[in-house]
Amino acid sequence: MTADIHPTPSLQGGAEDQAVAVLRAYYAPLSGPSTGFSGGQFDSFDPSGTRADSVDVFTAEDLIAVSLLSVHVTGRAALELLDRQQAHFSTLLRQVGQDRNLVEVTSTDPDPFPARALNDALRGLPGVGPTTASKLLARKRPQLIPIYDSVIDKHLLRGSGKLWEPLRLALRADDRRLHRHLIELRDAARLGEHVSAIRVLDVLAWMDGTGNTERVMRGGPVVAPDVPIGT
Repeated sequence: MTADIHPTPSLQGGAEDQAVAVLRAYYAPLSGPSTGFSGGQFDSFDPSGTRADSVDVFTAEDLIAVSLLSVHVTGRAALELLDRQQAHFSTLLRQVGQDRNLVEVTSTDPDPFPARALNDALRGLPGVGPTTASKLLARKRPQLIPIYDSVIDKHLLRGSGKLWEPLRLALRADDRRLHRHLIELRDAARLGEHVSAIRVLDVLAWMDGTGNTERVMRGGPVVAPDVPIGT
C-alpha cells in the first residue's frame, strides 16, 4: 500500500485465513441479536427489486440502506434528496458516470474524484457529514466510492482524513496487487460480485478497528455488531 494507507491486521500479508473468517462473520445471516451485522445487508439491499433502474436517482430504499451502516439521514435531508432537489441530485449522479472500479480511475482524468460535486452537494444538506455522504455515494456507486468514517480514518488513514486519492493509488500500485488481493479474499469468502473490492477493504479495516475481528477469531459472540460512527 502507499505511505498514506496503513493496512490493518486483516489486510496484511499472511492474514488471508483471518480475513476470510472475518468477512464470513460480517456477512453471516442475521439469525439473532449477536450474529451477523446489519451492514452485511447493505450491498444487496433491494426489497423492491428496482435498484438497477434507479442508479441515477436517490430513493427511500437508499436512505434505509445507509441506516444498515448505522447512520441516519435527517428528515430535512431526506426531503431534499427525494423531493425538492431530486432532479438536481439526479443530474449530479449522471455526471459521475456509470459505476466502475476505483482502480480503473487514472490520474489523467479531468478530475480523479468524479463525485466531488455530488459529495459537496450532499455535505450541504442538513445533518449530512462526511460519513453519511460517503455511504450515500457508496450506495449509488459501490465499486467507485469508498466508505469513510471515524474508524477508517483512525485505523486505515492514521487520522489524515484523506481516503480517495491514497486508496486509488494503493489499488493501482504494484500491478494492482491490492485490488487483486481484495477480490481474492472476496471470492474465498464466497461473497459474490455484488460486494466490491473497496467494500472488502472497508469491512476488514472496520472490523479490525472496532475490535470485532478479535471477537470473531476468539470464537465468542460479537457484542457490538453496529457501532455508531458519526455523521
